[in-house]
Order: sequence, then structure tokens, then C-alpha cells
Amino acid sequence: MRSLQTFIDETTAEDWLSMLPEEDQQTVRHAFEKSEEDLFRALEPRMMVQTEWNVMDKIKKEFDLFLCGHPDYEDARKDIDDFINKKGGAKDIVMAAIAAALSPVIGPGFAAAIAWGVTVLLSRAANVGIKKYCELNPIEA
Repeated sequence: MRSLQTFIDETTAEDWLSMLPEEDQQTVRHAFEKSEEDLFRALEPRMMVQTEWNVMDKIKKEFDLFLCGHPDYEDARKDIDDFINKKGGAKDIVMAAIAAALSPVIGPGFAAAIAWGVTVLLSRAANVGIKKYCELNPIEA
């Protein structure tokens, strides 16, 4: 039985990045050569909105909780696992399903930013593997 974790681990970072506009792909590739902090600093202009907090910080926190097994996202992960097993999965649909799972916490008004951020983070996770990604980004259960 295929799972979301297997699907992400089998999808390359470049596969995820290909979903972004070309200029964004170049920014992310360049930032990947640096630390994760540098990645988010490079993405800040793209992700900042006219609020007092950085949407990317919130997206990353919720993405990490989602991907690394927090119980709040157990049902959403199961639904995506079921979809992958029934339909084979498609990276754009998997990304959209993850973004939809995060949307109630982050805010539905940020849908485009969430989708963009999730795509970048999926690329990052695929680049190192989910197990290593979660070791580097521990969550509080």
C-alpha cells in the first residue's frame, strides 16, 4: 500500500519545483544551496502579506506538523493516503490536498501563498527525504 510519505519520497525535488513559475524555480534552487533560514529569507518578499506576521513561518510550522505525524492532521494524511492508493496520486492534487488541510489553520484568504509554500516545502522534503526532513524539523506532539 502506497502512502503519502512514499509518494513524496519517490517524487524528486525538481518534480515539485516544476509546478512553480520559472523565476520562482530559480530563486528556490539558489536558496536550496544555502541554509533553510536563507531559503525562507529569499522567499520572504514573495510570501509576505500586509499583516504583522510572515505567512511562510505559519505555513512551515503547519506543514511540519502535517508531514511529520502530528495527530491533528491524522485524518487528512489518511485521506491523502487513500487517494494515492485509489488514484495513483498526482503531484498537483497531492499538493492541493495538503494546502487544503492547512488552510483552516492558516486562513483560507492565503490559499495562493499556502499552495506556493507547500510546493516549496515538498520540494525541500523530497530533496532530503521525509525521515531526514522530520529529524531536522522536530514537532511537538
